[in-house]
Amino acid sequence: MIEGKSERYKLFWIRNDKGTGGVGIFLAEKWVDKVKLMVGETIFTAISVYAPQCGLSEEAKDGFYDRLIAVASEVSEKEVLAVAGDFNGHVGKTSDGFEEVHGGNGYGERNTEGERILEFGFAMDMLVANTVFKKRESHLVTYESGTAKTQVDYLLVRKKDRKLLSDVKVIPSEEIVTQHKPVVCDFKVKKVCQVKRKFIPRRKIWRLNEEQVKREFKDQVDELLGTNPRSASGSVEEQWKKLLLLLLLKFLKLSQWKKLKDTLLTVTEQTCGWTKGPPRHKVTWWWNEEVENSIKEKRKLWSDWKRGLVNEEMYLVAKRTARRAIYKAKTEAEKARFADILRRDDEKNEVFRIAKQMAKTNQDIVGEKCIRNDDGVLAINEQDKKDAWKCYYERLLNTEFPRDRENLEVTEAVAGPAIRIEKEMVREAVSKMKKG
Repeated sequence: MIEGKSERYKLFWIRNDKGTGGVGIFLAEKWVDKVKLMVGETIFTAISVYAPQCGLSEEAKDGFYDRLIAVASEVSEKEVLAVAGDFNGHVGKTSDGFEEVHGGNGYGERNTEGERILEFGFAMDMLVANTVFKKRESHLVTYESGTAKTQVDYLLVRKKDRKLLSDVKVIPSEEIVTQHKPVVCDFKVKKVCQVKRKFIPRRKIWRLNEEQVKREFKDQVDELLGTNPRSASGSVEEQWKKLLLLLLLKFLKLSQWKKLKDTLLTVTEQTCGWTKGPPRHKVTWWWNEEVENSIKEKRKLWSDWKRGLVNEEMYLVAKRTARRAIYKAKTEAEKARFADILRRDDEKNEVFRIAKQMAKTNQDIVGEKCIRNDDGVLAINEQDKKDAWKCYYERLLNTEFPRDRENLEVTEAVAGPAIRIEKEMVREAVSKMKKG
């Protein structure tokens, strides 16, 4: 789990057993749902690749593309397929001979490995998204080492999904791994209209725990009911007891009950007020101006160091300064939050609010659990999910499994009550269980 200023990301990574390489998918929290992303009713399938390097044999390169074609062919045409990663090849600046695959806005000179990429795209009816949009050089170069600049990281999508692409660019000021720049692809999909939950306001009756509000409430009820404590009729508590007794004995008139109810509701509105929106449990974020400036300075020096304008030590100093600023901001925010939380009665409820927020923050990034129907097709909307579960349970509860009734083992009936489960029996069973 990786945390940023206002987002959290999850990394799905698969490594090689030999440690020579690996592939991964880095997903933002709000779009995470395993490696298949379901945005509305559109399913995105991402395939992360790492192609063999130039020095490896032709057999290894052919085997890689054969496996890639096999995996990509299994993805349904109804899904949006994106094949992305380090292809270790150069498709070149122009689209000579591959106009259907190459957009004509690439970088550098094409080589043999680049032709393999274009041939793969032609075979799978895909196009290289990096070459579709006209960009400056810094937004095309994906690999930079010293003075060497190349484009080796590509993202391929099906031609039928070209209309979903809105932009593809490289972020030159950041790097995912050493010397590689992240490639960002923007898709536009139709948003499913969600019915906004209607907010129903409530009277803030919990404010009656406050002494001042409680006194105001009592005074106004006494005044409206004509039960002034100085009068002979008694206080509001005594009047309430009398009304409650009459109610239990079924002697309370409807007009008396209506007067009491209207009085209590009216006074509650005046003294406590109404809620104005849905409950909000988020705590104040610790980010402040000092942290903002230190992070900006660190990023600026990192960019200058990569271009050779400053030495590495200046960047490392700024990096340590930024870390100290973050630690200081978090510490001060926690001290301010927990200072009076156990001393003041009006702050004790803050414990539950913070605990709820911490539980929400620390939980793993997960998406909606998806299911497939009997045909193996992913159920997208609610009706499809209900139909899939219905078919599953109909098959589960009505299928007769084959068994040999004639040769079933015959055992003697056990008379008496069920065996009592003792603590030692439970302890022994737990000790035999596997960890996890």
